[in-house]
Amino acid sequence: MEITLRQLKYLIALADEGHFSRAAQAANVSQPALSVQIREMEDRLGVQLVERSPRRVDFTPAGREVLWRARRIMDEISELQQAARWKRGLGGQLRLGVIPT
Repeated sequence: MEITLRQLKYLIALADEGHFSRAAQAANVSQPALSVQIREMEDRLGVQLVERSPRRVDFTPAGREVLWRARRIMDEISELQQAARWKRGLGGQLRLGVIPT
C-alpha cells in the first residue's frame, strides 16, 4: 500500500490547523474523510502520527518526522511544477495594481 499526495496534504493541513474539523475545512473535505485518510496513513506506516484529543491534535515524534518529510515532498512538487511552467514559457509572476475610481 502506498501513501498518497492527498494524505500528505491532509497531514500538513492537520498540522497547520491543529484540529481535525478545521483541517478538513481548510482542505475542503469532510472531517470524517480527513480522519479516515490520516488513519489509513498511520496503518500503512505502522506508526501513530497524532495524539487525538477533543480540543487539539498533538503530533507524536514519528508524526513530526513524517510531517517534516511531507512538507519537503510538497515543496519539491511545487518546485517541479514551477520548473515545468518555466520550460513551457509560462513562468514568472504577474502583479496587478488597481486604483479605485
